[in-house]
Amino acid sequence: MTTRTSGSFIAVFRPTVHAEKLPYICHGCLRPRSKPFLFPTSDLVRRRHASTTATARKAPPQTQTRAKDPPPVRLNTRTNLPTAPTPKADPLPPIRLNDRVNPPSSTLPAPLTVPSREPNQAFLRYALNCGKAYIAFYKTGIKNIWANRKACQVLNQRIQTFQRTNAARKQEGDWRDVVTRAEFQLLRRNRANMGRVPVFALMFVICGEWLPLFVVFLTPVVPPVCRIPRQVEKTVTKQEKRRQLSFRGAVDEFVPSPNVVDAQTAKMEGMGRGMLQHIARSLGLHAGAWDYFARLPLPLPPTGLVRRQVKAGLAYLEIDDKMIMRDGGAEGLMPEEVRISCQDRGIDTTNVEVEELRKTLRTWLEGRKKEGDVGVLKMLMSR
Repeated sequence: MTTRTSGSFIAVFRPTVHAEKLPYICHGCLRPRSKPFLFPTSDLVRRRHASTTATARKAPPQTQTRAKDPPPVRLNTRTNLPTAPTPKADPLPPIRLNDRVNPPSSTLPAPLTVPSREPNQAFLRYALNCGKAYIAFYKTGIKNIWANRKACQVLNQRIQTFQRTNAARKQEGDWRDVVTRAEFQLLRRNRANMGRVPVFALMFVICGEWLPLFVVFLTPVVPPVCRIPRQVEKTVTKQEKRRQLSFRGAVDEFVPSPNVVDAQTAKMEGMGRGMLQHIARSLGLHAGAWDYFARLPLPLPPTGLVRRQVKAGLAYLEIDDKMIMRDGGAEGLMPEEVRISCQDRGIDTTNVEVEELRKTLRTWLEGRKKEGDVGVLKMLMSR
């Protein structure tokens, strides 16, 4: 007699005498099969010895630890050799503004390395490789925009705390006095980037690897931190040509000269229309399309609009000049920051050495320190 447990019953098999009388025959053979009798398992459990049950209860459960299977090895379909695992991208480190005068490198376009074409390489494959390089460049730019946004949130909280404290104490204070020049430029450039992100993100999703073929013609909608070197160079060259035409009087017959600047014209109300438009063109404060309307006998662009743009542009230069002189001077600026600072002040930078630009910027700051707004306007009216 044999027993077999199944669920909550125990089957007891009793061998029979005559196999030919049994309807239970094993498949594949003619051996007789026993007829089962089912008994509840509870009867069998009660008959167990008490000591055996107690010992079984006291014994701790044995946990079998199964070794983890090694990760599958991926083979290269061409060489049939194992490939290296793809490294995971490191999280973006927080921006640390250790420099007081130079903003972080995340506010500038990342380096772009375009692969060279091999002798026997197909053009389509070369174009795809270039597209991948551009995609990596744009992804880095988007990550930098996100990191700058998070850093600006911390700065804005600090500025709001400063303003609330002054309001509670009934004290007057400018928030620009508690931030460095690097932090001020971070806030300013982040605002310029965030205003262009929605349109650029839509273009990035639609075009993909072919985005560089279209963004060259749509530079104004591309965030400055995502502009390729060709776009930056083209923008600077176009602005310098526009400035040269304005100095020659080829736009609206107004020839700028430092002799027309005095204490009266240094005020915003004393500036004429020609002087306002020249400053706006020299600093790149409004679009170049307005230059075509300036040749027509029409009051375009409106004088009130140009006056507000010039006022905002000169106010920014005044703040930036004071911060540069306070936080390190022109000697503390990095080469790229020297070029950007000169471009913001209407100074040509193409084919000019960095040291020469640094010297010109130092002259600008000295003129600001000695003569104030009058000295700045004289430099804007002269080459």
